[in-house]
Amino acid sequence: MPPKINKSQKQTINLLHKISGQISGIENMIREKRSCEDIIQQIIAARAGLEKIGREVLKNEAEIRVSCKNQDPEKFENILKSLFKIT
Repeated sequence: MPPKINKSQKQTINLLHKISGQISGIENMIREKRSCEDIIQQIIAARAGLEKIGREVLKNEAEIRVSCKNQDPEKFENILKSLFKIT
């Protein structure tokens, strides 16, 4: 049985589905030779969605790791270093 997902994960998955639709739309727009402005607008929207997901994933990871800070300070420091490499 797959693990249960929380509210934040559900929102992230829903946003990924939306972005997937935007990407498909961009492909169709290119095939239909739509205007550059329309295509760029959709690319910007998809990119903003991905950036929002990235921030949310980092925020959730940071919250989890802060709660374990007192348990293993060295592990916590390594995770923080990894998080800052991503951003």
